[in-house]
Amino acid sequence: AIFLQLGTLGSPLYNFALAVYYLGIIKLNLTPTQFRQRFEIYLHVVSNIYVWFSVVFLSVEGSFNFTRANCWIGPKPIDCVVNPEVDCISGANAPLHQWVFAGTPILFSFLGNIVSIFVLIWDIIRLKRKLRNLAMRSGSWRPQAVPIQSNADSSNANVNGRATYSMFR
Repeated sequence: AIFLQLGTLGSPLYNFALAVYYLGIIKLNLTPTQFRQRFEIYLHVVSNIYVWFSVVFLSVEGSFNFTRANCWIGPKPIDCVVNPEVDCISGANAPLHQWVFAGTPILFSFLGNIVSIFVLIWDIIRLKRKLRNLAMRSGSWRPQAVPIQSNADSSNANVNGRATYSMFR
């Protein structure tokens, strides 16, 4: 149950941290060093401390129980929350704990990843339009090929006697 909680909650939070990293590097034009100084410690603290806190809290509360499919956050016995005739031995608050320590963080991470992807896509589209407008103003729609200077005799001829061209200089 502990490893299931660590993986189920830790993985989405780290994926969200990576999405924030890409936003910082691409959208905010931060260097990796600047990102490390400003944001990295907080992302590590949230993703590690929250996950380990949830493991300790759920263990102390007795919310790790068998849940028909595996051993994770659930009441013991399974029907005690929905059936008033059955007394809960442990995990009486398991539905609340499922939302606080699994559902909400996973949903937040998923939505945060989706938003970051759309922000990056929108930024790329905006940049592409800006570059197209700059190219239209300068009058050059396509890059111009320029002759390459040969190191041997500084002529533009290659082995076959034809000029060699490149898009880059």
